[in-house]
Amino acid sequence: MKKAISIEETSKTVARVLSIAEPEIIECNPTQNEYFIIEDYEEPIIDDPSLHKAYAVYDKVKKQFRWMIVKYTITAPDGVIEVEDLKNKNDELETQITLEKAKREELENLIAEMAMVVYA
Repeated sequence: MKKAISIEETSKTVARVLSIAEPEIIECNPTQNEYFIIEDYEEPIIDDPSLHKAYAVYDKVKKQFRWMIVKYTITAPDGVIEVEDLKNKNDELETQITLEKAKREELENLIAEMAMVVYA
């Protein structure tokens, strides 16, 4: 089915579809969005619309429109957990860096004191 779509400006190869409209919008566009015609539009097929969400995307390399189905989960998805885990690891590393900097500064001060004693 023919539709007009407007996609986000991105350097990524897959872009979010911001708007889906009838092809006539290109001739009479009341918005500031830039539209182009696609021939492969299909409505999303969702098993359970109350539990899943469909997001329209456009593959700029393959020039292909498609739906990404995100399934509802009762708990936090793995990606969210991984991000939180990475945040914790990042905090640990920043703490280690701060401690190592303090140790280095202390060693530099000790070396400077020793040099003053040796060369005094």
